[in-house]
Amino acid sequence: VHFSGTMKSLRLVNGSLQLLDIDVPAPSEYEVLIQVKACGASPLNVAKTDSKQQQQHLPVGWEVAGVATAVGSSVTHVQAGDEVVAYLPRDCESSGFAEQCCAPGFCVVKKSASASFSDCAAALQGGVRALASLHYLARLTPGDTVVVCDGASATGHIVAQFANHWGAKVFVVASSIPESLHLRSVSYIADVIDLSDNVTEFATACRDLTSGLGVDCIVDGGVLRSATQQDKTLPSKHDIISSLAFGGKWVTCVSNLQLDPPDSEMLHLRSASLSFYSEEAWLMAGAQQGRFLHMLCETVSKVAAGAVKPHIAGQLSLSEFAKTTDPLPMIGKLVVLLGK
Repeated sequence: VHFSGTMKSLRLVNGSLQLLDIDVPAPSEYEVLIQVKACGASPLNVAKTDSKQQQQHLPVGWEVAGVATAVGSSVTHVQAGDEVVAYLPRDCESSGFAEQCCAPGFCVVKKSASASFSDCAAALQGGVRALASLHYLARLTPGDTVVVCDGASATGHIVAQFANHWGAKVFVVASSIPESLHLRSVSYIADVIDLSDNVTEFATACRDLTSGLGVDCIVDGGVLRSATQQDKTLPSKHDIISSLAFGGKWVTCVSNLQLDPPDSEMLHLRSASLSFYSEEAWLMAGAQQGRFLHMLCETVSKVAAGAVKPHIAGQLSLSEFAKTTDPLPMIGKLVVLLGK
């Protein structure tokens, strides 16, 4: 099949987002060409690059929902014309914020007709985080207590819903008054730990909510770096470990977390464990492609069934998103819509 013509694509050029006209990509035998209908907006996590790399047009946007327009010969689980979702790996050359993108076959699954493109795009990142953190790392079981430390964020909202769906008792942390008001209006949350007043202590609240038994699983959204740090809307390492129940599990997204010997001893005395959740590692790990496909399928299935409902804070067209200077919302997910 010959691919010709140009399309609009948002790229990161010299540190700034630019909407460019580029050639329509041609999929390899292992790729799927997708006509993008919606793409979730996430904070850009661009690693430090040298001056040569900074001149490149780097792709942005990874949580894609659309229609497969061409399928490589080695891809057998989707066909041209299927409605699909894809979570693009970070080394993908295509941008999700584009009229069309090429996605590796291992990160593409069919979308149910009962789930909207925007809902699927908004739920992908949170679904992968929820299944990796709760199912594969924490081995969550019904009746467990779970604390989601960023429950109002786009991904924390999805993590809390998955935990509730699996029979856990869910507590979430609010770091501002708007977050607290939003979370208290959600029915599936057992209680809210409001740290916005700088008075409530995380560990004390966790012990009170569990009658002193501690929490079975804590999924953090960051930790307090030092005891001298003034921001009290994040729990410290000591607070989190002190809040764990016997055999409790702490899943962290902090890549440079350092545990002091007293912290390790506290984990040891509780027979507790610490796991690191790295979104990029799950995307890139070739040996985990089956699990990754399972996470995508399960997320789409739960969205289609109504068990998981992403909170979409706003929707913009591609041209509007390219021009906006507003920061991403702290509550919910921004979705970029493309096509009709």
